[in-house]
Amino acid sequence: MKKSKLFLAICTIMLCAIPAKTAFANDTDNLSTKEMQSAATVTYGTSGSYTWEDNNTPLLTKIVLPSDGILTATMDKPSHRDFGILNIDFYLYDATGKCIQHYRDDEDARTTAQWKCGLTAGTYYVKEDVQYWVSSAQTKAYNFTFSAGDYYEKENNNTKETATAIQTDKTYIGELGGGFSNIDSDDIRDSQDIYKVNLIKGYTYHVETKNLQGTTLALFLTKDMKLGTLSDLGTGKNVVAPYTGTYYIQIYNYSSDQYEYTLDVKTVTPIATKISKIKSGKKALTVSYKTKDVTGYEIAYSTKKNFSKSTTKKLITKSKKSVTIKKLKSKKKYYVRIRTYRTIGKKKYYSKWSAIKTGKTK
Repeated sequence: MKKSKLFLAICTIMLCAIPAKTAFANDTDNLSTKEMQSAATVTYGTSGSYTWEDNNTPLLTKIVLPSDGILTATMDKPSHRDFGILNIDFYLYDATGKCIQHYRDDEDARTTAQWKCGLTAGTYYVKEDVQYWVSSAQTKAYNFTFSAGDYYEKENNNTKETATAIQTDKTYIGELGGGFSNIDSDDIRDSQDIYKVNLIKGYTYHVETKNLQGTTLALFLTKDMKLGTLSDLGTGKNVVAPYTGTYYIQIYNYSSDQYEYTLDVKTVTPIATKISKIKSGKKALTVSYKTKDVTGYEIAYSTKKNFSKSTTKKLITKSKKSVTIKKLKSKKKYYVRIRTYRTIGKKKYYSKWSAIKTGKTK
């Protein structure tokens, strides 16, 4: 017998020896009403156990999230006497039973599978399944944890219409990658995340991403640019917004395994602040102001309203909420204003000066 025929015969015998899996919804099909009703309700923050048997019925759970945040699921991996440690598939369904994400943990080095997903508040179903079959009954631990917060991406954010809305000058955490479930569409296996942000014409912005892995691409797009275009505005550099309105950031993962990254759209022209009050002292003035997410502040003060003769005091410590200006003339009226600045690389960017306030020394 030729080697090819012998190999085919051996494979056929092995496949016939493997028991068939229990009938269930196809991997990315919507759940039926009956399946949703049969789901076990779980509470995040508590652990459970599940016994995998020869028929390998998947574990289907229902979980209710009270707020936006990130859901983490873990499952200890079972094994097969011939195949070794088995892969775990995680399927996420929304409240209607629609499948919105599939992730496969295919890393043999991990004995515990883990999957993370940023979600809005609501009801979800999670199905956990082994890729192949167990050779004997095995009881394995699983767990769900949840971290509330509005600084996570919100799945399923793979189109402009479903993009996660973010704000400038705030760091967001995203999860990307579908494991090796590349038989799925890009939408289901979470190959990309889309964000939208409102920017102001003429302001300078800097889209910053950290911890991107492999060949992942990050694109900064106008409202008219198509997803995937390489002629984007550019990330990792300063960009002047050409119009006031919505912009998009697309992060596309050419890699496979799931990983965590961060995204921040920084306002290079920093947000302005204002003086809240001025307290008089002996040959001194204490200036209080609204703190902002900037590198630092500059305060200018003068006895002239037009600041023709002024002194500028730099404040490097951004955590301070006030500063005392000393060695002034006694019983003298001063005009005071403040502005913020942000340092990127070796260049410093300033906001506009605030409205002028006055104070008189003692």
